[in-house]
Amino acid sequence: MNKGARWLLPAVLLVHGLLAFVYTQIIPVDRGPDEPHHLLYIEHFERFGDLPRLTSAKTARDDRDGSIAIHPPLYYAACWPLYHLVRHWPHERIQMV
Repeated sequence: MNKGARWLLPAVLLVHGLLAFVYTQIIPVDRGPDEPHHLLYIEHFERFGDLPRLTSAKTARDDRDGSIAIHPPLYYAACWPLYHLVRHWPHERIQMV
């Protein structure tokens, strides 16, 4: 393995880490571009007891509540019990969890 190849992975990881750090400093925790739609997915679980349906390929949203319908459900199913405990909190506070 040559010297350049040996340093490539650490260099890429360092650049990625720096960019991720800068992103977290610029974008507040609960204000990412798609944060509300991820929360809607979990709220949809709570309200309807099923997965969001892809009703429009153009928007990738469920017409019933606007939740995103293109992501795998395991993460959202794992988040649902926590949401169920805090569902009566103000929406802004839930986004911080």
